[in-house]
Amino acid sequence: MDQGKTKPVLSVVVPLFNEQQNILPLIERLTSTMNEIDASSEIILVDDGSQDGTWFAIQSVCKDHKNIKGLRFSRNFGHQHAIFAGLKQASGQAIVSMDGDLQHPPEVIPELYTAWKKGANIVNTVRDDADVTGHVKRLFSRVFYKIFSMLCDVSLSEGSSDFRLIDRKVLKEIISFGDVDVFLRGAIEWVGYDVEVVKFKPEERHLGKTKFTISRMMKLAGGAIVSYSTIP
Repeated sequence: MDQGKTKPVLSVVVPLFNEQQNILPLIERLTSTMNEIDASSEIILVDDGSQDGTWFAIQSVCKDHKNIKGLRFSRNFGHQHAIFAGLKQASGQAIVSMDGDLQHPPEVIPELYTAWKKGANIVNTVRDDADVTGHVKRLFSRVFYKIFSMLCDVSLSEGSSDFRLIDRKVLKEIISFGDVDVFLRGAIEWVGYDVEVVKFKPEERHLGKTKFTISRMMKLAGGAIVSYSTIP
């Protein structure tokens, strides 16, 4: 895992908001999984203005692992902005983004990496989440993706998530957009590179409560549609 002064092949970006309790198990599973991949790697942890001990936990794991970097926002700017900030710091040729509550299983990363090695520029994931996601949240998600796809000329599948891998040339395109009202799922589909899809079963949240309340989901959905709609 120690890549010395050379740039890593694989970067993993993880946004975190009040996830103090989840950082150690996350890092344990991530490092174990990435040790199975024959490539140098780095992990970038982004503290999105947490109010608990998340930043202290990040500092602790950075001391123990040379390939882990930490970023800290002065306040909570939101999930998409946290991912975007991490992406801008990533050095890898392939970059994975994932949530830090372990609902995105790190053990799926080798499958994403294999698809990239075979030539896919974007490797999206689709959740099979009937067992762990409530009816209201799944209904909201289904309606949003149908409306977004209709208004924005970008087809997003139900169950799409921010758990994905992108090639560095895709990253350069995304960074050029800037991060005002960024909706990465839409932006990454919009750039038009080859896409592979990997299905996964999300796990139960490891510890703590979800940060994606209905109000936060509605705010994200509204910003996404306004930013990408092709219909006045």
